[in-house]
Amino acid sequence: METVGVLANVIAVVDLSVKLGIVCGEYISKARNAKEDIRKLKEESDALARIIGQIQDLLGDKSTEKSHRRQLNASKTFHQDVERCEKMLFELTERLDPGKNPSRMRIIGKSLKWPFTSTEVSQNIESLRHWRDCFLAALQVDHMHLALQREDIQDIKSLPSAPGAAFDSYDNGSTRVCHHDTRKDLLRDVLEWADDPDGRCIFWLRGPAGTGKSTISKTVAQMFADRGQLAASFFFNRTREGRNTAKLFVTTVARQIAGRVPTLKNLVLRAINEDQDLPDKSLEAQFSKLILEPFSRVELSGVTFPTLILVVDALDECGFEHRSQVDESLESSRLIIKMLSRLATVCNINARIFLTSRPEVPIRLGFLEDVPTGSHQDVALHDIPEPIIEHDIRAFIESELEAIRVSHAITQDWPGDDVVTQLVKASVPLFIYASTICKFIDDRRRRFRPQAQLEKVLRQSEGFRTGIEITYRPILDQLAEDLEEFERKELLARFRKVVGAIILLADPLSITSLGALLGIENDEIRYLLNSLHSVLDVPEDDQPEHSVRLFHLSFREYLLQPHSSADQTFWVDEKSTHKDLFACCLQVMGDQSGSGLRNDLCRLDDPGVRRDEIPRERIYQHIPRSLEYACRYWVMHLRESGSGIHVRDAHEFLTRYLLYWFEAMSWMNLLHQAPRDLLTLEDMFSSQGSSIQSEALLFLRDARRFLAENEHAINLAPYQVYVSALIFAPKASLVKQKFRCEIPGWIVKMPEVAENWDVTSRTIHQYKSPVQNVVWSHDGQYIAVVTFDEVDIWNVTSGVLLERNTDMRHINCITFTNRGMLIIGLSFDGILLWDWVAGLKTTFSIGNGFSEVLTVSAATTGKVSCLLSDGNVYLMSETFDIIHTWYTCWQPSAGDTKRTRSNLHLHYLGRVHFTHNGKILTVIDNEQSNSIHVHDAESGALIQSLSAPEGQMFYEVTASDEGLLLATAGSGSPLGERSDWDDVVMEAFIWDLNGTNASASHSSPRVISSVHCQRPTINQHGLLAYTGDYSYLKIWNVLKDPPELVHTLDYGTCVSFSPDGQHLIAEFNAVKIIYTNALGFVKHASNCTTDIDDSVDMNRQSLSPDGLRLAVVSSRGKVTLWHVGSENEEMGSEVAILDTPWVVPTKPTIRLY
Repeated sequence: METVGVLANVIAVVDLSVKLGIVCGEYISKARNAKEDIRKLKEESDALARIIGQIQDLLGDKSTEKSHRRQLNASKTFHQDVERCEKMLFELTERLDPGKNPSRMRIIGKSLKWPFTSTEVSQNIESLRHWRDCFLAALQVDHMHLALQREDIQDIKSLPSAPGAAFDSYDNGSTRVCHHDTRKDLLRDVLEWADDPDGRCIFWLRGPAGTGKSTISKTVAQMFADRGQLAASFFFNRTREGRNTAKLFVTTVARQIAGRVPTLKNLVLRAINEDQDLPDKSLEAQFSKLILEPFSRVELSGVTFPTLILVVDALDECGFEHRSQVDESLESSRLIIKMLSRLATVCNINARIFLTSRPEVPIRLGFLEDVPTGSHQDVALHDIPEPIIEHDIRAFIESELEAIRVSHAITQDWPGDDVVTQLVKASVPLFIYASTICKFIDDRRRRFRPQAQLEKVLRQSEGFRTGIEITYRPILDQLAEDLEEFERKELLARFRKVVGAIILLADPLSITSLGALLGIENDEIRYLLNSLHSVLDVPEDDQPEHSVRLFHLSFREYLLQPHSSADQTFWVDEKSTHKDLFACCLQVMGDQSGSGLRNDLCRLDDPGVRRDEIPRERIYQHIPRSLEYACRYWVMHLRESGSGIHVRDAHEFLTRYLLYWFEAMSWMNLLHQAPRDLLTLEDMFSSQGSSIQSEALLFLRDARRFLAENEHAINLAPYQVYVSALIFAPKASLVKQKFRCEIPGWIVKMPEVAENWDVTSRTIHQYKSPVQNVVWSHDGQYIAVVTFDEVDIWNVTSGVLLERNTDMRHINCITFTNRGMLIIGLSFDGILLWDWVAGLKTTFSIGNGFSEVLTVSAATTGKVSCLLSDGNVYLMSETFDIIHTWYTCWQPSAGDTKRTRSNLHLHYLGRVHFTHNGKILTVIDNEQSNSIHVHDAESGALIQSLSAPEGQMFYEVTASDEGLLLATAGSGSPLGERSDWDDVVMEAFIWDLNGTNASASHSSPRVISSVHCQRPTINQHGLLAYTGDYSYLKIWNVLKDPPELVHTLDYGTCVSFSPDGQHLIAEFNAVKIIYTNALGFVKHASNCTTDIDDSVDMNRQSLSPDGLRLAVVSSRGKVTLWHVGSENEEMGSEVAILDTPWVVPTKPTIRLY
């Protein structure tokens, strides 16, 4: 009301000032004297009218936010000034109006007498100037506020948001709210929970698919929005991009909070302005800055603030992108639960979370282990008494059928109580069944009478036992009604192709785009889908850009799972459909009619143009949605098809369209996905025994190298893939040889380039502090770099820093799990499991809590072993439950000063070995160190106990996955008393634990004598390598009897085999790469001439699992990746890879936008 009052005063001032100007104009023309005074007064009046008019426009503009108007109105001084100005203007106009003040004025003929003296005019002009200045200042201040708030809006909009995540979005339009006569008790409980000042932070509603969780969530969100208590809502959806991962969860919620809760808006803005990179940080960092801190810091100044509700629906449909071999919902859903539970610690505002999900194990574990006791309450929909569920479903069905009856003018006795009861029994306990049946009966295209549709449902209910069959089978059978056998076969084939694609697409498509992808006419698709409106959200004819979407995932699950009955009529073969989609993607990309991939896809004829210079609309004129989909997901469909037969098609496609595909991915800003796709293809080709395997693998590896060298340039200017990328590629590059014809004709002279790719891939980073360790992930896609105070995760293909954690201290050891997470052994507090993708860190206490974790190993089975400084060895499950415990060496007494901490650390490292395949764990026993115990990692049972020769003790032990065990033994001082290895004469002992070779049996191991045998290593092919005095390197074939020395090199201070056993690395001054085959014959030794000095030691070099890349750390903290898979005798010098130069013609070019 205050706004209305101020606006009325302003309008009055405008009217009076305009009137004053008009009256002054009349006096100028009719008064005989004082014309100058009249003119000045008129000018000031007009100036005031203009200023106050702008204020009126500002206050009355509907496009101006209410908050802007409130700022101007909130000034009490401004309101008083307007009132005073209005009063003054009124008095002036009253004195000047001849009709109202005849005593002050007289008409002499056609002239008027001016009623003011010069002094009075000066005073009035001064007053008008004063009001004008006041209002001008107010207007300027408000314009400044307006500009700032518009800037704030832009800052808020800079937060990435998941489209359709809010409860009232268009995407969620098909989700209805609860019927007014259903869920009464549950909704009342939710309201009481929200209003209870002592209520728990999280209300978890759980239930299986189809129980109506999303409908309840939407009802709850609407209920609290109406009460002004809804802070934000996020509806996860497995089939919607942006809503099927946790990536945009925090930023979307924060953006909604800033828009819905003005009190928190400025605090969210402050967080954005303080750290512009927040959207790229981990979810935990985003949550702390964008949500937790604003809630904690808000100052209410004694004002009572209502409870704010955050609604999160379908948490079980949340996963993570781009991680292979991971149950994606495991860490992401648990992380969200853990983050949200932190709102329970907020004191300033009462924040509550209403959350729904299926009762999946990871989510249950999250509430059990990650949420503080007493911070949540849960309700299981499937535990609600059946009579209540039956009542609610009956109320819903009766309401829907009554609406259908009225709409179709059916008699009042339809359908009858007995029929309703039958439908209710078929639907209980799942609301989705009731909803789908009602949609089927009410054919919205009005092709079938509701009575006939209902009869179909009732007939099906007599022949099927399960609710899901009663629900979906009538809908599907209707498709093939009254068809001849050949027509039925045609329809079923079309159904599997169209509907099978719809339920398996990675991203929903419109009918037009779906038709283009599948090669089917739009009318044919629409005709098929006309009978499926009860299970699919099919857009109307006037909505060509809207996608076809599933109403509920249960329909997808029904089609993909073989039915319990013998009838598999509508079953969709998942792998076969993925194979067909893969073929469709290749067809779309290879279309020669002009809509497929080609050189200069956007037809710009300008090799130097950058992607950000071209309007997005122009780009997507040439990349239709079907082509975009094909480029993004063809590899995924090939992988999911599980078909090795079609890798040949993929190879043929790449040899024709690789560079076109790179260009298209760059235009779509998706080039970062291409390296992952190439790696996926490489894995698939590696598992095939086809004749093209070797050729395809070589081409794929060359393509990955080609992209790694040029990704930055191609990403900025896509056409450079044909110019700088090709012309600067080495002569022997397979990509260059295959696509030489794509080099523009205006390049008349090629530059001089190397014959082969240089050994260096890229310099990853120059660290300021010393690098302590570098480890590879099991799939070879990532490396973790450890410094004194941080751990970084790098993508080795793109060279992109994926995650950085600066909160790490006292790291002793680190390794990747088979699922891509990091296990970090600490000098205190046990083991830290870091899921760097989800941003989740979990600490597990091991042992007595005072011992250091010295070594940690993770096998491909998921099991983990670790050695503590107190001598205990632990074998643990993936969840770090202790399976077995052993003991390897004593703990020094308190007064034993000789056995220093560092000395113990040095000599414990080789006393435990866990094989890569997770089958065997070997431990050097305690006290005397004269025996090795070999344990089965599954059962913990002792397999063998191996003794050292008399007078000797074991120092190190290692074993291969194939059961070859290697140990070094020698004479010398007891453990802990020696300071170096100089007085130890050691021998290498080899046992065949599988007993396949009698000469290396339990009782008679093979022995290789050597002086100072150091850092021995053995591979699965029976090759033993070690270094000794004078830095020589020896390689033995221990499968021979006696062992055969196959090679000796006069350099090598430390050695290590690659995981596949095919490559050996040795160090001497610079890095030497030794390539061996399974028999131990050295292919060649190559020298990497680098800037690495002599201080580099072995634990700062690491070979990738495939042995083709080497991570090297210099003493100055420079981390470099080398490609070592080349067959060149000499590997070239390191070259720091900078931006590849762009090549553009000197001729003028024309850009058509």
